[in-house]
Amino acid sequence: EVAGVVADTWWEHTDVGHTDEAKKEFKALFGDDANAFDTPKPVRLLKRLLQLSTESEAGDVVLDFFAGSGTLGQAVLEMNQEDGGNRRFVLVQLPEPTPNPNYPTISSVTRGRVQKAAERIRTGDKKLTDQDLGFRAFSLDTSNFKLWNGEAEDIQGQLEDLVDNPVEGRSQEDVLFELLLKAGLPLSSKIQEQEIQGQKVFSVAEGQLLICLERPVGAEALRAMMTLEPRPLQVVCLDVAFLGN
Repeated sequence: EVAGVVADTWWEHTDVGHTDEAKKEFKALFGDDANAFDTPKPVRLLKRLLQLSTESEAGDVVLDFFAGSGTLGQAVLEMNQEDGGNRRFVLVQLPEPTPNPNYPTISSVTRGRVQKAAERIRTGDKKLTDQDLGFRAFSLDTSNFKLWNGEAEDIQGQLEDLVDNPVEGRSQEDVLFELLLKAGLPLSSKIQEQEIQGQKVFSVAEGQLLICLERPVGAEALRAMMTLEPRPLQVVCLDVAFLGN
């Protein structure tokens, strides 16, 4: 848009699409699973909003609290591919049920659309990588660590239980991202997985933070982590990983 010119408040469907176009776009991605979502928005409409509200290389972050089928994610990916931009997006969607068993919740539709749109763009532009088109998906849950109950009478029992404080059944990746939040780092932080002395270590933010969630953690591995170059600012392990040593 030309600087200083106010956008029109009436947009013709010839410029920003319509509901029939939106349904065809959705069906082109989902095929026989198109019944998973009935009211998608046209991609051209979201692109029009992006043209008005973002700059291609300003690193703008676009937020949609009612993501639905994920049209905004697709629009951002396509706009970046078209003008070389570096826009990012955050999509939020409740897991409301759908009639489709392959996509049982609307949030699964959201994730599916972003993934399918990225795959289609990558097929047409071999220069693009996962870093250009990738995304992370998170679901709200309880903490990965057992919590202290200040009202419980069995204090001794709680203390003994909290010696091994991670919640059973949670993956290392579950714990990893909770630790990122506790460390004040964004969920979009760059994470690299590496092996040190035979143990899996997550290197965060170019090695500034090392997180090892193995059990147990050997002394040799711990020394190796603390003496890496460049030196990490922090090394995080689970208490239970030291087996009381």
